[in-house]
Amino acid sequence: MIKLDPKDLQPGDVLLFRTTKNSPFHDKLISAAEWLTGEKMTKHSYHHAAMVGVDGQVFEATWKGTITHPYADVAKTGIIEVYRVKNATDVQIQEVLEWATNNLGLKYDFVKLFLGWAGFDAKHAEICSTYVGKSWTAAGVQLTKKANEKIYSPDDIAANTKVLKLVGSIYEMPQMRS
Repeated sequence: MIKLDPKDLQPGDVLLFRTTKNSPFHDKLISAAEWLTGEKMTKHSYHHAAMVGVDGQVFEATWKGTITHPYADVAKTGIIEVYRVKNATDVQIQEVLEWATNNLGLKYDFVKLFLGWAGFDAKHAEICSTYVGKSWTAAGVQLTKKANEKIYSPDDIAANTKVLKLVGSIYEMPQMRS
């Protein structure tokens, strides 16, 4: 696996956070829920998805909702795998980032996270991987293998090797609580 420096990230890159034995309990719980609902389709388990913007910014749906912030503020919990959409044009990347920007401030959809089939009003709430997936859908790119998905899991995204290329990993140390 190629080790990447965060400085090598490009706008539109998809960040998938791998669940490891050192991951916090809530991250392991998300991975377990994916496995229980049949969403685990890759050799690794993932608990979070985010997307790179311009100037080192990251778009993600967190407990606080859909937000953007510097990469330095991303919760580092181990291994972050970096995927790039194959043959993405500059226009598509611009459309992706515009959609993500226009949908900042949505609530985090806890119900959808754990049930998948139900949740808040789709126009006003998101989960991490669906936020990233819908951003790319706005540019005409389906990140998952299944068409018309209402909810994406990070594993759904990682499994679509026809569209995405794994370009490397960023190895981060978990943040210590003080």
